Amino acid sequence: MTRVFELREELQKFLSDKQSPLATHFSYKSWLAKQAYLSDIFMTLNDLNLTMQGRMADTFRLADKIAGFKAKLKTWARRINRVVFDMFSNLSSFSKDAEGLGLLKHCHLTSLSDEFERYFPSEKDPRNGKEWMRNPFQDYDGQNQLSSRQEDQLLELRNDGGLKTVFISTPLTSFWIKASKEYTEISTLALKTLLPFPTSYLCEAGFSAMTSTKTRLRNRLDVRNTLHVSLSTIKPRYDVFVAAKQSQGSH
Repeated sequence: MTRVFELREELQKFLSDKQSPLATHFSYKSWLAKQAYLSDIFMTLNDLNLTMQGRMADTFRLADKIAGFKAKLKTWARRINRVVFDMFSNLSSFSKDAEGLGLLKHCHLTSLSDEFERYFPSEKDPRNGKEWMRNPFQDYDGQNQLSSRQEDQLLELRNDGGLKTVFISTPLTSFWIKASKEYTEISTLALKTLLPFPTSYLCEAGFSAMTSTKTRLRNRLDVRNTLHVSLSTIKPRYDVFVAAKQSQGSH
């Protein structure tokens, strides 16, 4: 979308030379405004998708990103009603004239917001009643639907100075794993929420690694060893591997 918008003049000339009726679209300011808007909104969705990737992504982080984007959609819809388009770079730079952009006052931002709410309903927000998992040392309000034993363990953990120091410098999942030695029940409950993969990132990374290494010239049926190296977070010690091999001199 962005490339089509950026090459709009070149595309118009090319289509005109080919006597294509599509060339007329590039003469309409309202059509170009919609094209600019679509390039901006798709770019924004791509950016949102990228922020939700990664090995260390957890439910809370993804829920934060979705909630933030839903809030932005509602704010953007109100801005557009006031003919303010600063949040869309291509759209705002294309024209400052409200005549061409006014057609977008009732654009699909509202329906997009409704679709996000349908896919990610607020009442099913995974953060509801579980904020103590993200920060067990905050004030406990007693609304987290914990059993008496679990609540007591959480209160004990909250006043554990040693774990509080660990919490500051340790990833959330690793913290709960360490806390499980002493606070087993409450840690198990937290890990059941944090450990499951919240996205398909790891599966997609494995598929991408396989397609990039399994080529016509490298088509072994068993690619397990190759995938182990491609997906491992440990950097191979190439110097050790090379030292263990004998160089082949020329004949």
